[in-house]
Amino acid sequence: MLLPGRGPRGQTGSPSSAWSARADGIAYFLLLPLLLRNMLDSKDRQTLCSLRLLAETVRKSSKPVLFWIGAGASAWAGYSLWGELAESFHRHFLRFEYAYDREQALALLHAKSYPSFFQLCRNTSEARYYRTLADSFRPRGEAPVYERFIQTISAFQPLHVVTTNIDEMLERHIPSAMVIQRSDAERCVDLLNENRAFVCKLHGTVSALKTTVFTSSDYADLTNDCQYLQLLKHVLFHCTVVFVGYSLSHCCPAIR
Repeated sequence: MLLPGRGPRGQTGSPSSAWSARADGIAYFLLLPLLLRNMLDSKDRQTLCSLRLLAETVRKSSKPVLFWIGAGASAWAGYSLWGELAESFHRHFLRFEYAYDREQALALLHAKSYPSFFQLCRNTSEARYYRTLADSFRPRGEAPVYERFIQTISAFQPLHVVTTNIDEMLERHIPSAMVIQRSDAERCVDLLNENRAFVCKLHGTVSALKTTVFTSSDYADLTNDCQYLQLLKHVLFHCTVVFVGYSLSHCCPAIR
């Protein structure tokens, strides 16, 4: 189930009084339309229908709920979406890298071929590529919308999360969850079976920049990673997966 997200609005407000009264995951889930009122577009019919269908699916399912969290959620904390990040890289490379192929870059940006664009940047200057990436995903301050998002999903215990985001906001806000890197992804299956909380970093982390997945060669390596593919197969078949802030149009080829 895919929940369409909305960018940060900077709005504040008190959550429902039921917030602390009901911690039970399924009952709490029925409050999502209210609890996420500043994060989802309540005027969009598709959003409302998706929420109702999601609540019904979770209520009837015996499978564990797993949240698959994408860049749209990190946008609530102030991080750039993929296209915005690419434009930022473009400006940096135009300014500082004489060997940067402007025409090729513009063609790739126009086609929204972001993995190929990031590959061009890294091929031009690996040092600047990683330096710009690190600066783009440096720690951010608190954001009210993101805080409400964390409080909402934390009602599910144990909390199971996989994320394609390289920032470390989830780990910082959910300290009780074990953090699993892609190199150790098979542990997620054990943790699911043991009903233990985890956050799995499918595309690496900013603290280890060379583990991150942005370029076309990164994605090629990912689609040949047997451990990664086995984890995808397991969660998609054995969990009720809730996609939040994740675009299936830009998803990993392994999922397609």
